[in-house]
Amino acid sequence: MKLKEYSFSSTSNDLNRTSLAYFSVAGLDILGELHTLTKPEERAGWINWLYLCQVSQPDAGFRGSTSTDFQNARDTQNARWDPGNLAATFFALSSLIVLGDDLSRVRRKDILSWLKQLQRKDGSFNDMIEEKEEERMGVRDVRFVYLAASVRWMLRGKACDVKDINVDGAVRFIHSAQVLPSPSHFCYQAPAFVHEADRYTAIFRTMTADMLQHLI
Repeated sequence: MKLKEYSFSSTSNDLNRTSLAYFSVAGLDILGELHTLTKPEERAGWINWLYLCQVSQPDAGFRGSTSTDFQNARDTQNARWDPGNLAATFFALSSLIVLGDDLSRVRRKDILSWLKQLQRKDGSFNDMIEEKEEERMGVRDVRFVYLAASVRWMLRGKACDVKDINVDGAVRFIHSAQVLPSPSHFCYQAPAFVHEADRYTAIFRTMTADMLQHLI
């Protein structure tokens, strides 16, 4: 199983390779076949590839694919076309953990600082950095809060001196997406229709926030 073997019809997902990688390796792991159907050198190669998706300093996070990596040609002008992305960061970190990596090459503090910059004043999270609050025009979606909470949980730990996200603000945003009168119904942002994926991420996010408050 190699990413390069995806069919031509999948080229539209080229910038989403970290998500394809996650569902591939996590699926094998859930089935108990990750170490049966793959070789150690293959898993090591995938780990190295995932680290190539880590955006270079002074930026942070992971890109969705190495296709946007300018490498030595990267500068302050073109860096905006190769940003760290919240979803890609979640998928990359999750894949590294599934593959047995110790995350020693992850720039933890940089990513945690970047995570705080992604948070809006209303507690929601943007998917990538924008210079000004008013430029953060992405959808205010509880699924991004789920991704941010998960990245925080994977990287922060108890002894972290990086300024934290606004956990209370994030929980308030989750509550604002609750569709009354049913306490179990959530939408991606109020007002909107109820979505099962949003319900799952909202409940998981609230549980994660409660758990993480005991880590610091």
